[in-house]
Amino acid sequence: MRILYVCNEYPPAHRGGLGIYTQRAAQVMAAKGHLAFVIGYLPFVGQRMDGAVTVISLRKWRLPALRALFWRIELKRAIEALVAEKGIDLVEAPESEGWLPFGLNNCKVALRLHMSSTQIQEDTGAKLSRMVRWFERQSLRRNREWLPVSRSALDKTKRRFKIRPSRSIVLFPFLPKPQRHEERRTTLRLPARFVLFAGGLRWRKGAFLAAEATALLLRRDAKMHAVYAGSGEASARARMLASFDPKDRDRVHFLGQLGQAELMGTMRKASVFLFLSYLDAFGMVLSEAASAGCPIVTTEAGCVPEILVPGEHVWGCQGMDAPGISRLMERVLRSPKLAKGRASKAKSRVKSLMSEGRLAKAYLEAYSRI
Repeated sequence: MRILYVCNEYPPAHRGGLGIYTQRAAQVMAAKGHLAFVIGYLPFVGQRMDGAVTVISLRKWRLPALRALFWRIELKRAIEALVAEKGIDLVEAPESEGWLPFGLNNCKVALRLHMSSTQIQEDTGAKLSRMVRWFERQSLRRNREWLPVSRSALDKTKRRFKIRPSRSIVLFPFLPKPQRHEERRTTLRLPARFVLFAGGLRWRKGAFLAAEATALLLRRDAKMHAVYAGSGEASARARMLASFDPKDRDRVHFLGQLGQAELMGTMRKASVFLFLSYLDAFGMVLSEAASAGCPIVTTEAGCVPEILVPGEHVWGCQGMDAPGISRLMERVLRSPKLAKGRASKAKSRVKSLMSEGRLAKAYLEAYSRI
């Protein structure tokens, strides 16, 4: 099969979820003997190889007006030319930012539902242009074969846009794998006991709530540390640090963005992992923590119950309140045998749900049905 992925965040230029997902999907399809291509607006112009994956980057012309429209027209032309030249069987594109608002004339299209910019804007109050909202709506209207990353993502999309697919197949993403150069990096120096939060240091990822909850825990446990792995503005770090008592701030550590190998190594050593995202369509970092065998405290909202069951695999908090989350962390720390048991069950469940072989088969079956 010949598959073309549309992605403007392909690594190493970006470390976002869309880019990591696309890279892993393309690599797995290529490893299974299929031809995988990626096209988008990336920091270079031309064609490169990422292993067996062909990555094509278009020139992002800087125009005084209507440049967003022009970029999408140029992308459509480039894809249709590539389909004709390479005999592409399927084009997969994200719904975010609406990069295929005019559809394609000569190829099947599957829209991958992660989280639209429109949904993020409405939930966070961020500013979004009317044009981008229109692009997303039109992309969903013109391309009715949907591959949501979770049932939660599908339901939110249908509610927000009032559009229904002709077909939808929920496909979990592949778990990321460390890149070769990451394996050689020096292991981080970590405290003996620490609570870990991994993700962007932003409100919608739950970073500020994590800081408030962990600050309460550190007040009662003089040997516990707080570790934050993820990128964020200096103002975000300052806001999080302000949640802690001055005497506890030397036990707060900001590691910045970690490579996959370092992140997984940090997860394996954590006493507790916090997943408190308000909006994630799929909890990739939650799945990674489970695969690392780390005890997890999480919310019970959104996609979480589709992956891990609160009370069986993780400790679930119904409310988004810092004291309640702090108490749950204390329960985990006071019950090491129970924590180990749940972490083991969570690891087995993620291994079963998201094994490479199982997912590759599900993806190819879904692609063949479109």
